Amino acid sequence: MNQSQLIAQRINAVRAGRTTRLDLSGLQLTRIPASVFSLTSLTELTIKNPAPLDDTLALHLMDWAIEKALNPASVLDQGDALSPTELKKLLSHLRQDTQLPAFRIRNLPEAVGQLENLEILDLSYQAITQLPDALGNLSVLRQLRLPGNQVKRLPAGFLRLIRLEVTDLRQNPIGKWPEGLAAMPLIQMYETRRLEARQRKDNFVQGRLYEDAAEARQEEIQWGLHR
Repeated sequence: MNQSQLIAQRINAVRAGRTTRLDLSGLQLTRIPASVFSLTSLTELTIKNPAPLDDTLALHLMDWAIEKALNPASVLDQGDALSPTELKKLLSHLRQDTQLPAFRIRNLPEAVGQLENLEILDLSYQAITQLPDALGNLSVLRQLRLPGNQVKRLPAGFLRLIRLEVTDLRQNPIGKWPEGLAAMPLIQMYETRRLEARQRKDNFVQGRLYEDAAEARQEEIQWGLHR
């Protein structure tokens, strides 16, 4: 079964009423199929790419690999040291894992507003640069997950998503937030403060000079980073 047939099969399952969830994750998509927006019974739409390896973890793994390769005497199990070939292979994998996939969705059409029963929308690690104002038509949306995209601003319609419980906008270059955002009743996390707290946490973990660790811990708790 090729990719087009797989997509058609999953869409037809929703049309036939066998499910209200559609998952097109991990496929080589550069756009959302237009037929998806006619699935008004849809409650969950997931089209996410795998997250790249966390930069901090990658650095730690590289340090560990280099230490094992260059200083085998420091390894408790002498048979566990890496050969130059093994080190090269590991570093190659790390470089690949820290990169975003080549096939990514760049546009979220206004037609998304037709999915009036949508409760969960997950478009993680795509390349979406702009959110349509029609997003605000999703009146029962509870979870909006868009980490690792290229969104620079939130549309005014975002404020109409009054049932949101979880909003994940990590790793987006958002420079403009709509006025009134703080008045939304169920938002659990705001990206600007999360990003500040996470950066402070990462700096502390990496051993950089950081004198206000206690304050960062309080911010972690406040914005859910301790979970």
